[in-house]
Amino acid sequence: MDKVVMKKIFPLAALTIVTFSLIAPKIVSYKLNTQLVDMAKTISDLPGYQLEIKELESSWFSTTATLVLDIDAAALANNDDLPLEDYRVEASYVASHGPIIFGEHSGLGWLGWTANVDGETLRSNLTWPVEQAFYSVQGQMSLVGNHHYTDTIAAFTAAISDDSPNEDDNINFNGYQGEGTYNGKQFRYLSNASDLSLTSDTLDVKISDISIDSTMEGSLTQILTSGMYDSNTKMNFANIAMNNKAES
Repeated sequence: MDKVVMKKIFPLAALTIVTFSLIAPKIVSYKLNTQLVDMAKTISDLPGYQLEIKELESSWFSTTATLVLDIDAAALANNDDLPLEDYRVEASYVASHGPIIFGEHSGLGWLGWTANVDGETLRSNLTWPVEQAFYSVQGQMSLVGNHHYTDTIAAFTAAISDDSPNEDDNINFNGYQGEGTYNGKQFRYLSNASDLSLTSDTLDVKISDISIDSTMEGSLTQILTSGMYDSNTKMNFANIAMNNKAES
């Protein structure tokens, strides 16, 4: 190919790539905002759930929001007479737009995001590191549209009862890690928790190496709304040990 032609093509190609990389994040931003609103409506249409998007702010390269999920326990139980307490879960959401993602989710992809539930309202009953969110989930959407997720629950300690005379009566949980993929047709999720133990004056229980392997066939919208989808879930425990001190 003539060198003069090559010299003209290369700058043009470079300009096209740079222009696309600059314009694409705005397109991703618009689509993400639309999907967040649609997701809130889909979840809010489910009995017992209400999802509200607060403080939604979107710039060229990032989106931030606060997601507030209200759970009506009585509606979920389908019994308004039960004295069940309602719950509210609030999550901070931060997303970076591709195709070139910077910061925490740096790399190539259409989207990288993180949602954190600080869980501060739980600290009256549970103890975990101050600097750590109680629940955190991260997601990435590749350039071909596939999704990858990781989530964690913090390790914590909980007192069994405020009235217990023994300060050692507690529940210890060593944390939880999960990982999932979604390709538009199937959701696959694997997770593991190393140990869950209960210690009291009368009973000791320890469950080791808890794992979950779950596959759900269908789109996320179908899974959320129809309740009719093929799924397979396996839960395994490496060991369950129990010591009934009352019988010792």
